[in-house]
Amino acid sequence: MPSAFVLLVAAQAVTGDYRSWVNGAKQPGFVVAHGFKHTLTEFRDKFKIAKDNIQDNNLVNLDFDPLNAEVAIDLLDKMTTDYQNELKNKTTSKHAIETLGGMLGKKVLDKTKIEVAHSTKPAWNKIISDSARNIRHNIARGVLDGATPGENVELDTTEIDFVFKRNYKTELTGKYMGKEGMAKFKLPSDAPLPDEFDVSIHTNKAGSGAWADGDGRFRVKSPVVGMELFRKNGTRIRLHQMQDLISIRFPNTTSDTPGFCAWWDKDAIEWSGTGCSRNTQPPADGMGEECKCNHLTEFALVTEEIAITPSPTPVLETSSEDSQLNTGQIAGLAVGGAAVAYVGSSQF
Repeated sequence: MPSAFVLLVAAQAVTGDYRSWVNGAKQPGFVVAHGFKHTLTEFRDKFKIAKDNIQDNNLVNLDFDPLNAEVAIDLLDKMTTDYQNELKNKTTSKHAIETLGGMLGKKVLDKTKIEVAHSTKPAWNKIISDSARNIRHNIARGVLDGATPGENVELDTTEIDFVFKRNYKTELTGKYMGKEGMAKFKLPSDAPLPDEFDVSIHTNKAGSGAWADGDGRFRVKSPVVGMELFRKNGTRIRLHQMQDLISIRFPNTTSDTPGFCAWWDKDAIEWSGTGCSRNTQPPADGMGEECKCNHLTEFALVTEEIAITPSPTPVLETSSEDSQLNTGQIAGLAVGGAAVAYVGSSQF
């Protein structure tokens, strides 16, 4: 994925080992020379040390400035794209998930965006949420490569829980899918789906990361959960405007949990309630509050009241690949005492 930059810093900054490692790892040939598994493990370990060393009173920390955070998540995206076949190994894919989960953690993203000008935060939120979506897709494709119908893989980390499934439509619709104590989804039996497909369900346990609070415009009151569907060749399946709605259950929520059903609109870069509604009397089965929505993406309970206008027509769409996010599209990103400008283009 293309990325190039010039960084001008006009403030005292603290640079750590993680930033230096990321700058080295993005160089051409680094992963080949060191090996994917070793590089990914080191990526996870270097990130964890940097995250654990975050000091709340250290306002400028180049390990987690917006530029380095963008380069780092872009690097993880490229690595999981180029080495999907190695993600079949559960230990390897778990390391990728641990690294992603840490990057999406609120503590890290709050530190990253503390210096970003308010007017440019929506663009930064889009970089993070789009890149995270690409990485989840890459991991799902790697984990389920060569899987047989009925295969179920669960990968649990501190920040994110994943459930991956490959099965026939009759086994993947009309019943709740997920994991005890985590997100669960139920697809309607008559959904326009192929006879056999893949499912990826994720639960962001500790909320959603700083991108999802809309920088103060929203209050996320539940874990952020998501479900994606894929054909066996890895192409995404999109369900839109379903007449028979999809049921979504939020773990660790009750009728006392405030909030309206909302989904992350990656184009508007905000939460929307269109096409979703909250069940005022969810089943007493202990699976948490229920939302019913006419499409799939990421969902949460948020405290803002959002108008709901469900659409009537079910549509099934597929594509070979989504357009890839290009880092370096934000020019002149204002960063407190620093300014970040992106020029030119180069490959990792």
